Amino acid sequence: MTEALRPPQSTWEYCLSAADELVLWHGRQGGNIPEADRPRVVVLIGAAAYGLASSISVDGPDVAGLPLTGPDESRSVSVRGVLQHHALRALQTSPYDVLGAAEREQLLAAYGTPAFDLAREAAIEVITHHARSSEETGQSHPTIRDRAPAMVGGRAAGARVDVEEARNRQQFLTTTGVIWVVYDGGLSRLPVVCTRCRARTGLTLQADAETGSVHVVCPERHTTRDPRLTITGVQEAIRLAGASRSEDIDINA
Repeated sequence: MTEALRPPQSTWEYCLSAADELVLWHGRQGGNIPEADRPRVVVLIGAAAYGLASSISVDGPDVAGLPLTGPDESRSVSVRGVLQHHALRALQTSPYDVLGAAEREQLLAAYGTPAFDLAREAAIEVITHHARSSEETGQSHPTIRDRAPAMVGGRAAGARVDVEEARNRQQFLTTTGVIWVVYDGGLSRLPVVCTRCRARTGLTLQADAETGSVHVVCPERHTTRDPRLTITGVQEAIRLAGASRSEDIDINA
């Protein structure tokens, strides 16, 4: 998903932020969600949380009090209940915001197909995993806030491992200029732009050779994706330019 240094500014952003933390904890604890699918799962959980919050007039940081599960899962009185019974409705009524918009549209377009079902099942598994973990400490139906200590603790423990793993498998390319995606031997070119704040200079590309993914990180620390960028194109640019440049960089599409 996306990440920024500034705190959430709306109920929708609070819901997405909480969903991102829920999914990240699930992954750190052995949950198997492919990196390419994670943003859609985050948006689906965020939409379910937003739908539940709207139905009971909860907004802003108070979404932390939303129950992840409930005693009656046949009703939409918990995040898992919404995912099980009204996932489509939650997506349709979530704000049409830049944050999560692409994933929202992908999910809506995939409704009725196995791709949507897999994303919904993954989202439900994330919430169920949290509920199972919470039951071990005597909380049958945890809220998002109840899971905060476990998520923070897991993040701290995972960070010590992740730093070394990142050094081993990730490569970075930073420039104070513009990163251009070039076509037709350089005859055509389009800039790489942060889809959150539209920044086009000072970007960093983070290439993960293990997953084959490329992330775009802007000076405001928004982390987004550009489907035109390939792992091979970025690695070639790193080989030619080094890790840092003070001028424009061309990357073959």
